[in-house]
Amino acid sequence: RPQASHGDQATIDGQWQGLAYLHRTEYDRVCREFDAFLALVESSGAEIGFLPGHPATGLDSIYTHDPLVVSNRGAILCAMGKAARQEEPDAFAAYLQQAGVPIVAHVHDYALLSANYSLFDRYGIDRVGSFWSVVARRGVKDSYVASAIAAVAFAFHRAIGVYEKNIDRLIFPSRFVQDLFKHKGWHGARGVVIPYVVDLKGEDKKPHEDNGTMVFAGRLHKTKGVEILIEAARRTGIPVEIIGDGPERKALQRQAGAMTNVQFLGALDNAATLQHMRQARAVVVPSVWWEPFGMVALEPQGLGTPVIASNTGGLANVIVHGQTGFLVPPNDVDALAAAMRRVYDDPQEAARMGMLGRRRFETQYSIEEHMRRLFSVYAQVVNN
Repeated sequence: RPQASHGDQATIDGQWQGLAYLHRTEYDRVCREFDAFLALVESSGAEIGFLPGHPATGLDSIYTHDPLVVSNRGAILCAMGKAARQEEPDAFAAYLQQAGVPIVAHVHDYALLSANYSLFDRYGIDRVGSFWSVVARRGVKDSYVASAIAAVAFAFHRAIGVYEKNIDRLIFPSRFVQDLFKHKGWHGARGVVIPYVVDLKGEDKKPHEDNGTMVFAGRLHKTKGVEILIEAARRTGIPVEIIGDGPERKALQRQAGAMTNVQFLGALDNAATLQHMRQARAVVVPSVWWEPFGMVALEPQGLGTPVIASNTGGLANVIVHGQTGFLVPPNDVDALAAAMRRVYDDPQEAARMGMLGRRRFETQYSIEEHMRRLFSVYAQVVNN
């Protein structure tokens, strides 16, 4: 509940009655964004209480009797999925409707569009994402059985309108995701775009001279395209630091072999990761899937470091090509190597891009503006 002492938030006080937030006991890959969101909510003066979950979900949850529920990565949808296995597919939706609780869903992936929530599988991006496409491509756990089960459940939920009928407002992280929902025929709430933000206040400024390295930071997974970066490093000889861990680590280390210009630093804490980003010539994000946003492409800009990223998904909305970094076609080793070479050979241009990126970060990705827009959406939903 926003307090009157928080400046602009005081105008919202009385228009809505608080946050109700559902989450899973076991965090998934978006736990970082989820925790960051809770921190932003708390910093705004809103009160958050942890209470036991509703019996229909079997989940731990944060909610009150106040008229608002916000979900992360479809926690409400996850709740419905569990209810469906109990042969009560809309038990939780009915509970919310009976209580008069509107639902705002933060979209972090494509779980509302396809049984394969990432729209990525062993063959690459599944541009269709339909029932038969998911099954034929083994889009869930690389298994025909798991894919068929997930596709049937998703088709059933979609047929009875569990998602489109019960979600009052969607919040998209990027214009790309919003456009994809429109293209896929989403008939529910149109939603608004509110990009992610990250709090870098208090972080040291970028040193006058960087160390000339290219840094990758993220999970070592097939969606991240790290093998493309290693091949680009092989062709250019440019020093590369790879931060993170994941299922592809051993395969990537075998690929790098005896290369002396590629270092695997393993998983580092946030402070250490930011320090490596700050000292780097550029951060490379060679993703090969449709990144809904790409937080790892935003953080370096806030530190004054340019970004070289794949021109795919929401990344194209985060990077301004030629100004805050470069966008290259995904899976294109030649293009990535050329962009890395250009930034590596011209430290002055890299510094200029870094400065523009930091300026854009400070003006377009401020926490204050982010919170103002979020609370505005919440107030609109409750008032309607």
